[in-house]
Amino acid sequence: MVRVWNFVLPESGEHTFRIENIGMNLQRVYLDGNEMESRPGQESFAGPGGTLLRIKQCADQGKTPRSIDKEAKWTLLVNERQVEEAASTGNGLRDLRSMGEGSYTIATGFDAEGVVQNACRKYNFTVDSVPHEVTVAHRECVWQVSLDGQLIDQQSHTLNDNCGTVDMKVPGANGAIVPGRLQVDWMFADLKWGYVLTVGGMHVPASWTKAKGPTEGVVPPAIQSAAPAPVVAQPPAADSGSSDIAPEPESLPQGVSYDRETKTFQANIKDAKTTRYICLGEFASASAAHQKYLEALSRYAPDKKLAPALVA
Repeated sequence: MVRVWNFVLPESGEHTFRIENIGMNLQRVYLDGNEMESRPGQESFAGPGGTLLRIKQCADQGKTPRSIDKEAKWTLLVNERQVEEAASTGNGLRDLRSMGEGSYTIATGFDAEGVVQNACRKYNFTVDSVPHEVTVAHRECVWQVSLDGQLIDQQSHTLNDNCGTVDMKVPGANGAIVPGRLQVDWMFADLKWGYVLTVGGMHVPASWTKAKGPTEGVVPPAIQSAAPAPVVAQPPAADSGSSDIAPEPESLPQGVSYDRETKTFQANIKDAKTTRYICLGEFASASAAHQKYLEALSRYAPDKKLAPALVA
């Protein structure tokens, strides 16, 4: 398990504190890329400019960031002031700004380790020959998006707001900035989530999915920051792909939809209490997606009746 905190101090500027195998015998600690001495179980360390760095496990599960797995209940304190985390509610990124000034330490950015672990889509492209990667995680009612390993946005959604837009700034050569946008939509007609990424006006196809790994035949687009944005037609549907992609299966089990571009099957279920659609994940087969749907019935729709032909 790896945890990374990025924080700023008035006297010495920005710093990065990274711990591998946190809380274990093989724990390794790095400050600004330099490894520090660390004993098994050690929780306090000498920080920059004579500060004290201390890690501790969160007593309140609600304060554990959703971008990190439930087992990672660790937080960092600098001179006993907690370093900002990604918001546990999924709304925005900042988690401590409601606290009084001086009671927390400002984070300069949020590591995307949890987004990478829970990713459902990855997009690769180059800007001025430099490679970049956008990663998308969608866990139940929260989207998280990272750019080159840094969490740049997270949003929660409801039935009345089943769409989201994430704008990003991708660095180019000589200080140039190339705009990018990820559009996420619940496509009610197809009962599936759609994702469309454009960078510099160019459509970027998904290069990896959780269900099937690397997407066959996808070449990372090459984008030039100095060139005018190309005029391209918007995809007819989010991640719907081109005409040479395998057609959608003629019939699908209940709770299952099909993504033609990535050739994966989505499992979604309508929460009977909130009347919103819950993303259950993407799978390589319709049967696996349907099984996930069946397992979720007791939680989200206990009174749901299945057609007899669909009962396993």
